[in-house]
Amino acid sequence: KKRNKEKHGRLHDGIVDTYRQSLTLHMLSERAGCDVGQDIDSTCLNYGLYHANRDEFEDAVTILKQRFDKEEQDLEVVHNNESSGDVVALLRRRIGYDGHNLLRFCERRLGTTKF
Repeated sequence: KKRNKEKHGRLHDGIVDTYRQSLTLHMLSERAGCDVGQDIDSTCLNYGLYHANRDEFEDAVTILKQRFDKEEQDLEVVHNNESSGDVVALLRRRIGYDGHNLLRFCERRLGTTKF
């Protein structure tokens, strides 16, 4: 069992390191003028979800607040009606919507929600 715990600990550390590296590279790319905002949002959402699924809500909130802690985000419900507009724009709104909702869920779990 000890060996299995060590294996899972190394796996967790590797996952966290990979997400951190991804965020660092994307943010450096954004500062250099590259259009990687959606990539950063997606990485933050998935990284926050990873921690939330492990009941590590404080870590999830810290990560999600980087991109989804806006009072008045464009949070219109995204329907599966791709014919009504640009698929990329719909995806961007969906990631924002999901990130905002996950952040609020994690805050509620911690008892720190603003709403």
